[in-house]
Amino acid sequence: MNRPVCQVLRAVALLGLLLLCAAQQPYAQPVGERKPLQYTTMGDTTALLRVIEQANSLSASNRDSAIGLLRQALTRSEASAYVTGIRRGLNVLLPLLQDADKNQLLDRLESSCTQLQALQPALAVIYNARAKISQLKEQYELAGNYYMQAIPLARQYMPDYLATIYNNYAALLLNMPQDSLDHNKKSLYYLDKADEVARKYNDQKIITCVLCNKAKIYRNQGRYAESMRLAQAGLQLARQHHFAQWEYVLLNNIGDLYHLTGQYEKAIPYLEEAIANPNQPVDPYYRNMAIFTLGEVHLKLGHYKKAEQYFLESLAAARRYGIGRDLMEGSRKLAELYAAGKDYAQAYGYQLAYSNISDSLRNREVMDNVQRLEIKYRSAEKDKELLLSKLHIEQQAKSLHNKNTIILLSIALVLVLVLVTLALYSRFRQKQKILLREEQIREMQALMQGEEQERIRLAQDLHDGIGGMLAAVNMNMNVAEKKDFEDKAGLRVIMQMIEQTADEVRKTSHNLMPSALLRNNLKEALQYYCDNINRSGALFIDLDIHCDPDKIRTPYKTVVFRIVQELIQNILKHASATYAVVSLEQTRDTLNLIVEDNGLGFDLREKAMGFGLENLSYRVKGLGGSVDIRSEAEAGTSITVNLDMTTLN
Repeated sequence: MNRPVCQVLRAVALLGLLLLCAAQQPYAQPVGERKPLQYTTMGDTTALLRVIEQANSLSASNRDSAIGLLRQALTRSEASAYVTGIRRGLNVLLPLLQDADKNQLLDRLESSCTQLQALQPALAVIYNARAKISQLKEQYELAGNYYMQAIPLARQYMPDYLATIYNNYAALLLNMPQDSLDHNKKSLYYLDKADEVARKYNDQKIITCVLCNKAKIYRNQGRYAESMRLAQAGLQLARQHHFAQWEYVLLNNIGDLYHLTGQYEKAIPYLEEAIANPNQPVDPYYRNMAIFTLGEVHLKLGHYKKAEQYFLESLAAARRYGIGRDLMEGSRKLAELYAAGKDYAQAYGYQLAYSNISDSLRNREVMDNVQRLEIKYRSAEKDKELLLSKLHIEQQAKSLHNKNTIILLSIALVLVLVLVTLALYSRFRQKQKILLREEQIREMQALMQGEEQERIRLAQDLHDGIGGMLAAVNMNMNVAEKKDFEDKAGLRVIMQMIEQTADEVRKTSHNLMPSALLRNNLKEALQYYCDNINRSGALFIDLDIHCDPDKIRTPYKTVVFRIVQELIQNILKHASATYAVVSLEQTRDTLNLIVEDNGLGFDLREKAMGFGLENLSYRVKGLGGSVDIRSEAEAGTSITVNLDMTTLN
C-alpha cells in the first residue's frame, strides 16, 4: 500500500476516534440556548490527547487533515472545559495557520474562556499566543502587555506554563531594538526563571528554548564561542526529543553564527539541513530566516545565482505570510545583488520596492502609535471616572478605618493594662514563692545546725562521760587484778567486756561526729568512715573523689557526710551487697554524689522508698537539689544526688 493511501486511512481513523468521543455528549441544542458545561471522563481526555499527538505527527505530511482534527479536538476540549486539551491543541495548531485564522480562532476561544469560570486558566495560553503573534509582527508593546496578562494567570492555575511565558517574554526583550544592553540583562533574568521552572517540571522543550535564546544573547554580545556551545547543546536536545521547530531554529542560529564569524562554508550544511524538509510544521517566520541567511552566505561567497534564488524565495514567502521586515530586507539584498552584477534596472526596481516597503512600515508604525495613543486616551478617561468613584469609596473607607483604629487602639490599651496587671501579679507571686523558699531553706539550715549540735553534744557526752567512766572502771579492775582474788579468770572476762564497750562507745562517738569533720576536712572524714566499714568485712567500699570538697561551706560538709552515711547504712541493712562505690564529682555548678552497690536491688514500681530514703529525699530537696534512684531486682541499686554548688558554697 502506497504512502498517500496510508496517510488518508490514518486521518479517517483519527476522525472516527474523535467522533466516538463526541458521541458520548448530548445532541446539540437549539441556537440561543446556553449549552451546559459537560466535563470529560478519563477516557475522553485520553482520547483527546491521543488525537492531538497523532495530528501533530500527521501535520508534516498532511497539513489540512491535521488542522481539521486539531480544530475538532479544540472544540471538544472547549465544550468539556478541558484546559489541557486547549493548551496542547493550540500549541500544535497555531504554527499551521495563517495569521487571520489564528486571530479568528483566538477571538472565539478568548470569548468562551472569559465567560466560563472553568475555562479561565486557558486564558494564559491564549494571551501567550496573542503575544507571540504580536511579537512576530514587531508590535512589541502590545506583545509585552499580553505577556503581563498571561503571567499571573499561569502562576495561579498552571505554574509549569510559567516556563513557556518567561522564555517567550525574554525572547521579546531580546528582539526590541532600543536599550539593547538593558534588554539583554532583563532577558537573561527571565531566561533563568524559565530554566528554573522548566527543570522543576522536566520540560525539555523549554530547556531547549532557553538554550537557544541564551545563545542568541551571547551572539549579540559578540561572545561567539559561548553562543556556539549553547546552540549545539540545544540542537542535541531538540534532535533527541524531536522538537522540529526548535531544531529548525537552532540549525539556522548555528549557520548564522558561522556566517557572522566569516566561516561561510561551515554555515551552509546547517542552513540547508534546516530548509531540507518543507513539510515540517515550522512557523513560516522561522523558516524564512534560514532561507534569507542562506542567500546572505552565498552572496558573501560570490555565488550570485544561488544567492538570487534564496533571496527571491525568501521574498515570495514574506509576501505570502505578510512578514514585513523580510519583505524590506529581501528587497534591499536583491538591490545590492543586482547592483553588484551591474543589472542596474533590477537593482533600481528592488531599491524602489525597499524604499516603499520601508515607508509603509514606518507609516504602519505611526498608525499603530496613533491607535495606541487613542486607546490610552480612552483608558485615561475611564480611569478618571473610576478614580473619582474610587476617591469617594476611599473617603468612606478612611472614615471607617479611623473609627476602627480608635476601637482597636482602645482594645489594645485595655489588653496592655490587663497584661501589665497580670505581669505585676505574676511577679508578686514569684517573689512570694522565692521568699517562702528562702524561709524554708533557713528553717532547714537551722534544723540541720540543731541536729549537728545535738550530735556533737552526744558524741562529747559519750566520749567524755560514759567513755571516761568505763575507762576508770577498767583501771580499777586492773588494780584489783594484781591483788589475790580467787576468780581472776572471771575478772579478766569482765575487763575484756568493759574494753569492748569502751571501743564501741568510741566508734559511735566518731561516727556521730568524726574528728576530721570537726576539722572541716570532708574528704578525710569520708575516707575514715569507709575504711572503718572496709575493716569490718561487712562491705567493701571504693571511695572516688574528683572535686575539691574544701570549697563547700562547713554546714553543708556535714550534710554531704550524713547523706553518704545514710546511703551506706541502707546498703548494709537491706542490700546484702559485697561491693559499693561512692563517687563525688563536680560538673560546673552541680555537685554529683553517686552511690552504687551490687546488692539485691528492688523494683521501684512495686516497692516504695523506705523511711531513710524518703527522709534523705526531703533533706536534699530542701537544699534545692534532686535525688535519682535506679534499681532492678537482682541488679543492684544506683542513687545519684545532685546539689547546687552555688548554695553549698
